Amino acid sequence: MEDLWRLSATDVAALIRSKKVSATEAASAALARLDAVNPKINAVVDHRPQDVLAQAAAVDAAIARSEELGPLAGVPVTVKVNIDQEGFANTNGLKLQHDVIARTNSPVIDNLRKAGAVILGRTNCPAFSYRWFTTNLIHGDTKNPRDALRRSWPAADDGAHRGLQCFAAGAPDRAANLCRVGPAGTHHRRSPDRARRDVRL
Repeated sequence: MEDLWRLSATDVAALIRSKKVSATEAASAALARLDAVNPKINAVVDHRPQDVLAQAAAVDAAIARSEELGPLAGVPVTVKVNIDQEGFANTNGLKLQHDVIARTNSPVIDNLRKAGAVILGRTNCPAFSYRWFTTNLIHGDTKNPRDALRRSWPAADDGAHRGLQCFAAGAPDRAANLCRVGPAGTHHRRSPDRARRDVRL
C-alpha cells in the first residue's frame, strides 16, 4: 500500500471507513511524517502527539460500535494558529498573543470534529495573518519544501486573497504570483536583511 500520508483525504477516509486502515494507523503515519520533515520547514508549530492519538482512538472506538461516521472520520488535518482551538494559544503570529489560550473552539474546529477529522497540529501564519509569505517573530519562517531559500505561501486560498488585494492596489505582477499564475517572482526569495524585517511584536 502507498504511504498513508501521500493519500488524499478522500482515499484515507475510504480506507478507514472500510476498516482496511485504522484511524490510529493514519494518525501515526501523519505524526511520523511530521517528525521527519517539519524540523526542516517549520510548518506545524504546535502539536500534541498523545492528543492526536487519543482523537484517532476515539474514531476507531466509534467504528467498532458501528456508529455513523462523518465524511472525514479519522482523516488527519491541520489548522492555522489563528483559529481558536480550546486549550491552545491563538497567536496569530504575534508574540503578544503567546499566552492567549482559547477557552472555546471556533466553529471551524467544531465542524471538523463533527466531520470526524483528527486535528494533527496547528500551522504557522504571518504576523496578523497579513503577509504573502509566512514568517513572524514568535514561530519563525516556514520554508518552502521545494526551495529552502523561499518562504512558504500561507495557503493557496490566502494567496489568492492577497493577490486580489495587490491587483486592486495596482500590482498585477505580484497578484499573479500570489495566485500562482505565471513564473514565481523573486520577492519570495529570502535574504538575511529581508528575514529580519518583520513586525516587532
